[in-house]
Amino acid sequence: MTMRPRSAWGRMTGMWLLTPIVAAVLAGCGDGLGDVRHYERGETPPPLVLVPDTRQPVELEAAAAQEHRDVMLQHLETLDQIVGALAEGNFMLAQMQAQAHASFFARRMRTVMKRLEDYPPNFQALALDHQSATDALAASIPSKDFGRIVPALDGVLKACTACHRAFRVRNEAR
Repeated sequence: MTMRPRSAWGRMTGMWLLTPIVAAVLAGCGDGLGDVRHYERGETPPPLVLVPDTRQPVELEAAAAQEHRDVMLQHLETLDQIVGALAEGNFMLAQMQAQAHASFFARRMRTVMKRLEDYPPNFQALALDHQSATDALAASIPSKDFGRIVPALDGVLKACTACHRAFRVRNEAR
């Protein structure tokens, strides 16, 4: 039996395996670690309890709401590209994508034609936290030190999750 080098398909498969993890973090789906611990002990996890949506609604016109959804998808895709580039050891691409991600919020504001000052103060603070976390990620990547990069990536994901847990576009499907 001969060993073949890992193909592009194999690298892509590895990247796509990370995508559900990033999506779950961004969506705030359940207590993943708790679910794993129940599984490891052979226990059945407790039933899922649905709670009311307590996120603060943000008003956007219909066209702006669609643009918002498009930019959020672009936001998620950029995170996917960053993780994929890091998984492949392509630090230059990862840094370029992180820098693009850092400017995503400014693009979003222009797209929906709302100034940051027009949003609730907590939204403004979360937006600035996201910008700071993404700048820290972009600054950590040239080190090629996963001990620095992974915590910075974690900071970006936590900043994203904090905003998505606090706010929603009014009348947007959950």
